[in-house]
Amino acid sequence: MNGLPVISVVTCTRNSARYLEEALRSVLDQRYPRLDYWVIDGGSTDGTLEILRRYEGRLRWVSEPDRGIADAMNKGIRLSTGDIVAHLHSDDLFREGALDRAARLLQAHPETGWLIGNYSEIDRHGRLIKTLELPQYDYDLLRRWNFIGHQAVFVRRRQLEAAGLFDPALRFAMDYDLWLRLGRLGPPLQVPEVLASMRFHPGGLTAAHIFGSLADEYAVRRRLQDRTAVDKLADFIDYQWRRLRYCRRYLRYLRRMREA
Repeated sequence: MNGLPVISVVTCTRNSARYLEEALRSVLDQRYPRLDYWVIDGGSTDGTLEILRRYEGRLRWVSEPDRGIADAMNKGIRLSTGDIVAHLHSDDLFREGALDRAARLLQAHPETGWLIGNYSEIDRHGRLIKTLELPQYDYDLLRRWNFIGHQAVFVRRRQLEAAGLFDPALRFAMDYDLWLRLGRLGPPLQVPEVLASMRFHPGGLTAAHIFGSLADEYAVRRRLQDRTAVDKLADFIDYQWRRLRYCRRYLRYLRRMREA
Protein backbone atom coordinates (compact mmCIF):
# COMPACT_ATOMS: atom_id res chain seq x y z
CA MET A 1 0.00 0.00 0.00
CA ASN A 2 3.07 2.26 0.24
CA GLY A 3 1.54 4.18 3.13
CA LEU A 4 -1.43 5.36 1.08
CA PRO A 5 -3.94 7.45 3.06
CA VAL A 6 -7.43 6.25 3.87
CA ILE A 7 -9.97 7.87 1.53
CA SER A 8 -13.54 8.24 2.74
CA VAL A 9 -16.10 8.48 -0.07
CA VAL A 10 -19.60 9.62 0.88
CA THR A 11 -22.56 8.97 -1.41
CA CYS A 12 -25.87 10.59 -0.49
CA THR A 13 -29.02 9.15 -1.99
CA ARG A 14 -32.79 9.13 -1.76
CA ASN A 15 -34.96 7.15 -4.18
CA SER A 16 -32.25 7.02 -6.85
CA ALA A 17 -32.09 3.26 -7.36
CA ARG A 18 -31.94 3.64 -11.15
CA TYR A 19 -28.39 4.99 -11.10
CA LEU A 20 -27.15 4.06 -7.63
CA GLU A 21 -25.53 0.72 -8.42
CA GLU A 22 -23.48 2.19 -11.25
CA ALA A 23 -22.23 4.89 -8.87
CA LEU A 24 -21.36 2.29 -6.22
CA ARG A 25 -19.45 0.20 -8.74
CA SER A 26 -17.50 3.23 -9.93
CA VAL A 27 -16.20 3.55 -6.37
CA LEU A 28 -15.74 -0.08 -5.44
CA ASP A 29 -14.21 -1.13 -8.77
CA GLN A 30 -11.41 1.35 -8.18
CA ARG A 31 -10.00 -1.32 -5.86
CA TYR A 32 -8.36 1.38 -3.80
CA PRO A 33 -6.79 -0.57 -0.92
CA ARG A 34 -7.68 1.88 1.87
CA LEU A 35 -11.26 2.83 1.06
CA ASP A 36 -13.79 3.86 3.70
CA TYR A 37 -17.09 4.02 1.80
CA TRP A 38 -20.32 5.36 3.31
CA VAL A 39 -23.75 5.66 1.70
CA ILE A 40 -26.14 8.03 3.44
CA ASP A 41 -29.72 7.29 2.45
CA GLY A 42 -32.55 9.67 3.28
CA GLY A 43 -35.19 6.95 3.72
CA SER A 44 -35.66 5.56 0.22
CA THR A 45 -38.69 3.47 -0.78
CA ASP A 46 -37.70 2.56 -4.36
CA GLY A 47 -35.42 -0.46 -3.99
CA THR A 48 -32.33 1.47 -2.90
CA LEU A 49 -31.99 -0.52 0.32
CA GLU A 50 -32.06 -3.84 -1.55
CA ILE A 51 -29.13 -2.61 -3.66
CA LEU A 52 -27.19 -1.50 -0.58
CA ARG A 53 -27.72 -4.84 1.14
CA ARG A 54 -26.09 -6.60 -1.82
CA TYR A 55 -22.91 -4.62 -1.16
CA GLU A 56 -22.75 -5.02 2.60
CA GLY A 57 -19.20 -5.82 3.64
CA ARG A 58 -17.80 -3.60 0.91
CA LEU A 59 -19.43 -0.39 2.13
CA ARG A 60 -21.34 0.92 5.13
CA TRP A 61 -24.66 2.66 5.02
CA VAL A 62 -27.41 4.26 7.08
CA SER A 63 -31.00 4.95 6.06
CA GLU A 64 -32.96 7.55 7.97
CA PRO A 65 -34.63 10.92 7.35
CA ASP A 66 -32.33 13.91 7.10
CA ARG A 67 -32.63 17.68 6.74
CA GLY A 68 -31.45 17.86 3.17
CA ILE A 69 -28.37 17.10 1.11
CA ALA A 70 -25.98 19.26 3.14
CA ASP A 71 -27.10 17.56 6.35
CA ALA A 72 -26.61 14.15 4.71
CA MET A 73 -23.14 15.04 3.46
CA ASN A 74 -22.13 16.30 6.90
CA LYS A 75 -23.45 13.09 8.44
CA GLY A 76 -21.25 11.09 6.11
CA ILE A 77 -18.20 13.16 7.00
CA ARG A 78 -18.81 12.66 10.73
CA LEU A 79 -19.29 8.89 10.34
CA SER A 80 -16.26 8.42 8.11
CA THR A 81 -12.68 8.04 9.29
CA GLY A 82 -10.51 8.76 6.24
CA ASP A 83 -7.65 11.21 6.03
CA ILE A 84 -9.13 12.41 2.71
CA VAL A 85 -12.85 12.93 2.05
CA ALA A 86 -14.69 12.94 -1.28
CA HIS A 87 -18.40 13.13 -2.15
CA LEU A 88 -19.90 11.30 -5.09
CA HIS A 89 -23.65 11.65 -5.59
CA SER A 90 -25.71 8.60 -6.42
CA ASP A 91 -26.09 9.45 -10.10
CA ASP A 92 -22.45 10.41 -10.75
CA LEU A 93 -19.35 8.32 -11.47
CA PHE A 94 -15.67 8.28 -10.66
CA ARG A 95 -13.25 7.70 -13.51
CA GLU A 96 -11.08 4.61 -13.27
CA GLY A 97 -8.04 5.25 -11.09
CA ALA A 98 -9.36 8.54 -9.69
CA LEU A 99 -8.93 7.60 -6.03
CA ASP A 100 -5.38 6.31 -6.44
CA ARG A 101 -4.42 9.37 -8.50
CA ALA A 102 -5.83 11.82 -5.94
CA ALA A 103 -4.29 9.97 -3.00
CA ARG A 104 -0.80 9.84 -4.50
CA LEU A 105 -0.85 13.48 -5.55
CA LEU A 106 -1.95 14.66 -2.12
CA GLN A 107 0.60 12.36 -0.56
CA ALA A 108 3.29 13.99 -2.69
CA HIS A 109 2.10 17.48 -1.69
CA PRO A 110 1.54 17.29 2.09
CA GLU A 111 1.28 21.07 2.32
CA THR A 112 -1.87 21.09 0.15
CA GLY A 113 -5.26 20.79 1.86
CA TRP A 114 -7.44 19.91 -1.12
CA LEU A 115 -7.37 18.78 -4.73
CA ILE A 116 -9.60 19.59 -7.72
CA GLY A 117 -9.79 18.01 -11.17
CA ASN A 118 -11.70 18.21 -14.42
CA TYR A 119 -14.99 16.39 -14.93
CA SER A 120 -17.27 15.37 -17.75
CA GLU A 121 -21.01 15.53 -18.31
CA ILE A 122 -22.82 12.34 -19.33
CA ASP A 123 -26.45 11.64 -20.22
CA ARG A 124 -28.78 9.21 -18.50
CA HIS A 125 -27.36 6.34 -20.57
CA GLY A 126 -23.79 7.19 -19.62
CA ARG A 127 -22.91 8.69 -22.99
CA LEU A 128 -20.48 11.58 -23.01
CA ILE A 129 -22.02 15.03 -23.52
CA LYS A 130 -18.89 17.09 -23.03
CA THR A 131 -15.71 17.36 -20.99
CA LEU A 132 -15.21 20.40 -18.79
CA GLU A 133 -11.67 21.64 -18.34
CA LEU A 134 -11.42 23.95 -15.36
CA PRO A 135 -9.81 27.35 -15.75
CA GLN A 136 -6.57 27.86 -13.88
CA TYR A 137 -7.56 28.14 -10.23
CA ASP A 138 -7.71 31.68 -8.93
CA TYR A 139 -9.46 32.67 -5.73
CA ASP A 140 -10.68 35.98 -7.14
CA LEU A 141 -12.22 34.09 -10.06
CA LEU A 142 -13.84 31.64 -7.64
CA ARG A 143 -15.39 34.57 -5.79
CA ARG A 144 -17.20 35.45 -9.02
CA TRP A 145 -17.92 32.00 -10.47
CA ASN A 146 -18.34 28.50 -9.11
CA PHE A 147 -16.30 26.62 -11.68
CA ILE A 148 -15.46 23.60 -9.48
CA GLY A 149 -17.37 20.32 -9.83
CA HIS A 150 -17.86 18.60 -6.48
CA GLN A 151 -17.49 15.14 -8.06
CA ALA A 152 -13.79 15.82 -8.67
CA VAL A 153 -12.84 17.33 -5.31
CA PHE A 154 -10.80 15.58 -2.60
CA VAL A 155 -10.29 17.34 0.75
CA ARG A 156 -8.05 16.47 3.67
CA ARG A 157 -10.01 16.00 6.88
CA ARG A 158 -7.82 18.49 8.70
CA GLN A 159 -8.75 21.10 6.10
CA LEU A 160 -12.47 20.35 6.50
CA GLU A 161 -12.15 20.72 10.24
CA ALA A 162 -10.44 24.08 9.78
CA ALA A 163 -12.92 25.38 7.19
CA GLY A 164 -16.10 23.92 8.68
CA LEU A 165 -18.59 21.55 7.08
CA PHE A 166 -21.42 22.18 4.62
CA ASP A 167 -23.99 24.82 5.54
CA PRO A 168 -27.41 23.09 5.94
CA ALA A 169 -29.17 26.43 5.36
CA LEU A 170 -28.16 26.25 1.69
CA ARG A 171 -30.18 23.99 -0.59
CA PHE A 172 -27.96 24.01 -3.67
CA ALA A 173 -24.74 26.01 -3.29
CA MET A 174 -23.44 24.38 -0.13
CA ASP A 175 -20.43 23.11 -2.09
CA TYR A 176 -19.62 26.58 -3.48
CA ASP A 177 -19.80 28.01 0.02
CA LEU A 178 -17.32 25.36 1.19
CA TRP A 179 -14.94 25.97 -1.75
CA LEU A 180 -14.77 29.64 -0.80
CA ARG A 181 -13.96 28.81 2.81
CA LEU A 182 -11.36 26.24 1.74
CA GLY A 183 -9.92 28.75 -0.71
CA ARG A 184 -9.36 31.26 2.07
CA LEU A 185 -7.13 28.69 3.77
CA GLY A 186 -5.08 28.04 0.66
CA PRO A 187 -5.28 27.09 -3.01
CA PRO A 188 -6.01 23.52 -4.08
CA LEU A 189 -3.73 21.26 -6.03
CA GLN A 190 -5.24 21.35 -9.54
CA VAL A 191 -5.10 18.21 -11.69
CA PRO A 192 -5.61 18.71 -15.44
CA GLU A 193 -7.30 15.31 -15.75
CA VAL A 194 -10.91 14.10 -15.74
CA LEU A 195 -11.56 12.47 -12.36
CA ALA A 196 -15.34 12.08 -12.42
CA SER A 197 -18.53 12.35 -14.46
CA MET A 198 -21.71 14.26 -13.64
CA ARG A 199 -24.91 12.75 -15.00
CA PHE A 200 -27.71 14.79 -16.54
CA HIS A 201 -31.10 13.06 -16.40
CA PRO A 202 -34.77 14.02 -16.06
CA GLY A 203 -34.84 13.65 -12.28
CA GLY A 204 -31.57 15.40 -11.62
CA LEU A 205 -31.62 18.79 -13.27
CA THR A 206 -34.93 20.61 -12.90
CA ALA A 207 -35.76 24.26 -13.41
CA ALA A 208 -35.91 24.60 -9.62
CA HIS A 209 -32.42 23.15 -9.35
CA ILE A 210 -30.88 25.34 -12.07
CA PHE A 211 -32.32 28.63 -10.89
CA GLY A 212 -32.16 27.67 -7.23
CA SER A 213 -28.44 26.97 -7.61
CA LEU A 214 -27.90 30.30 -9.28
CA ALA A 215 -29.80 32.16 -6.55
CA ASP A 216 -27.96 30.25 -3.82
CA GLU A 217 -24.58 31.06 -5.34
CA TYR A 218 -25.53 34.73 -5.55
CA ALA A 219 -26.56 34.64 -1.88
CA VAL A 220 -23.23 33.05 -0.97
CA ARG A 221 -21.30 35.78 -2.79
CA ARG A 222 -23.35 38.46 -1.04
CA ARG A 223 -22.10 37.08 2.28
CA LEU A 224 -18.46 37.64 1.32
CA GLN A 225 -16.60 40.29 3.24
CA ASP A 226 -14.56 43.17 1.76
CA ARG A 227 -16.88 43.62 -1.24
CA THR A 228 -16.95 47.16 -2.58
CA ALA A 229 -20.01 48.89 -3.99
CA VAL A 230 -18.60 48.29 -7.46
CA ASP A 231 -18.20 44.57 -6.67
CA LYS A 232 -21.81 44.37 -5.52
CA LEU A 233 -23.14 46.13 -8.60
CA ALA A 234 -21.05 43.97 -10.93
CA ASP A 235 -22.23 40.84 -9.15
CA PHE A 236 -25.88 41.89 -9.42
CA ILE A 237 -25.53 42.56 -13.16
CA ASP A 238 -23.74 39.24 -13.62
CA TYR A 239 -26.49 37.43 -11.69
CA GLN A 240 -29.22 38.85 -13.91
CA TRP A 241 -27.23 38.07 -17.05
CA ARG A 242 -26.71 34.48 -15.92
CA ARG A 243 -30.42 34.07 -15.28
CA LEU A 244 -31.03 34.84 -18.94
CA ARG A 245 -28.28 32.46 -20.04
CA TYR A 246 -29.63 29.73 -17.77
CA CYS A 247 -33.03 30.02 -19.44
CA ARG A 248 -31.36 29.05 -22.71
CA ARG A 249 -29.40 26.33 -20.96
CA TYR A 250 -32.55 24.82 -19.49
CA LEU A 251 -34.32 24.83 -22.84
CA ARG A 252 -31.34 23.03 -24.40
CA TYR A 253 -31.44 20.55 -21.55
CA LEU A 254 -35.14 19.82 -22.14
CA ARG A 255 -34.50 19.30 -25.82
CA ARG A 256 -31.62 16.95 -25.08
CA MET A 257 -33.79 14.93 -22.72
CA ARG A 258 -36.49 14.52 -25.40
CA GLU A 259 -33.90 13.37 -27.91
CA ALA A 260 -32.14 10.94 -25.59
